[in-house]
Amino acid sequence: MSRDAQVTIVGNLGKDPAEAIRFTGTGKAVANISIGVTSLQGKDKESLTTWYECTLWEQMAVNAADSLNKGDRVIVTGELSSREYTPEGGEKRVISTINVREIGPSMRWATVSVTRNPRDEAPAQGAAPASQPANAEEPF
Repeated sequence: MSRDAQVTIVGNLGKDPAEAIRFTGTGKAVANISIGVTSLQGKDKESLTTWYECTLWEQMAVNAADSLNKGDRVIVTGELSSREYTPEGGEKRVISTINVREIGPSMRWATVSVTRNPRDEAPAQGAAPASQPANAEEPF
């Protein structure tokens, strides 16, 4: 697995982070979200959307769940990691995931109001741990 490519993308959330948040067996918050990035292709300028799987950890996952919604335009910076797998009876496939370092709303088409969290606040405050997502790993 490689973790050396730094990437920044701007796109729209494919689902609510609040629906994607889970907790590991040790109580760490994790949210697996997808972000669609649309570009214009070819001489007819047809739109093509590429989807990126993104993983948010701990307080960032909780903050995203509390602040962002499906369809929101966001800016994401993180490390691109890849893993290979072979489905039963199928060909080898590669899944690329962005391990998110920073996420925030784009202010090109919207306004935001920032509320700071206390630094000592626990990431899963008041939430009961749920099962760990199948592809969750500890943060890098």
